[in-house]
Amino acid sequence: MANRRVTTVILIVLNLAAAVASSPQRTPAIEVLGLRVGIGKAEARSHLKEISEFVRNEGRNQEIWKLKDASRFSEVAVGYSEDKIRYITAFVDKKLAKEHIAFSSVGDLNTAKAEIVGQHHRYIWDVPASSGNAACSVNVYGDNPEFITMFTIVARSGPGDPGEADEDID
Repeated sequence: MANRRVTTVILIVLNLAAAVASSPQRTPAIEVLGLRVGIGKAEARSHLKEISEFVRNEGRNQEIWKLKDASRFSEVAVGYSEDKIRYITAFVDKKLAKEHIAFSSVGDLNTAKAEIVGQHHRYIWDVPASSGNAACSVNVYGDNPEFITMFTIVARSGPGDPGEADEDID
């Protein structure tokens, strides 16, 4: 009887392991704050006016917006190319944030390129085009091993091309 229980437990564990191994890997979020690459400038601005206040224009067709609700992100930079969103970078203000965003909530960390130097953690996913969504790279950064402080989605113009995003904005 005991051998039968052990055999049953082993079979359950093996079935669970096989299910996990064969389950599809979770694709990273390709949208932040209701924005994604490829959305038209007019549609993006209309949405941004609902959730934020315009702060300023930056060079190279970029705008900075301050979010009305800073519980997750406080500001967002949006870059345009040919009147469509080329990249979005959302910034966390640690003093205002009430909700911390875990790296693991963005996508499967096992499928990301990880760049970890001391306390600085960066995870990058290349996401192919699908279902009307443009190919993009998702890049999350944080100075804490668990939570992000910057979330960037940038259009890719070709295979392996991460696009261009200005991440030096404060």
